[in-house]
Amino acid sequence: MRNPPQHQVDRHAVSVWRIKEALIGLLYGIVPLAYFLLSRVIEQLPGWGLYVLIALALLGYLFEVGLVPLIRYRTLRYEITAEEVYLQYGVLIIRRSLIPMNRVQHVETAQGLLLRTYDLANVTIYTAAGKHQIPALQLQIADGLRNKIAEFAKVVDDDDV
Repeated sequence: MRNPPQHQVDRHAVSVWRIKEALIGLLYGIVPLAYFLLSRVIEQLPGWGLYVLIALALLGYLFEVGLVPLIRYRTLRYEITAEEVYLQYGVLIIRRSLIPMNRVQHVETAQGLLLRTYDLANVTIYTAAGKHQIPALQLQIADGLRNKIAEFAKVVDDDDV
């Protein structure tokens, strides 16, 4: 079996992912709130159900904000060579992908508001089959990788002709 890719994303990725998950995680409160409102209309709903839903929502929130970003940071890795892009990613299921340079159609970097706050960017690699992302890299590293992948993909395309 092949060794995992060598490079890791920026350590600030954990903070970015935690903030993002915390904002999305606020949606966990909708189910207990809906149950509470329904219990005012439908008196047959058990009162303990609200407490169970609140506990489940809190556990889900803590898992998504506390553990998932750390696990994602530890498992997400990448490696770029002249022949391929090698990615490892996943939280519960760890996946490894090889993207041959001759399949790369184009590559881009992108920064949202949260990534810009930490001076980070995502690198997205497009192929005919879809897209792959290397998230939360320092902006300079992301720009360098984008240029490197574009150059390798161009060289491979020229050799194929």
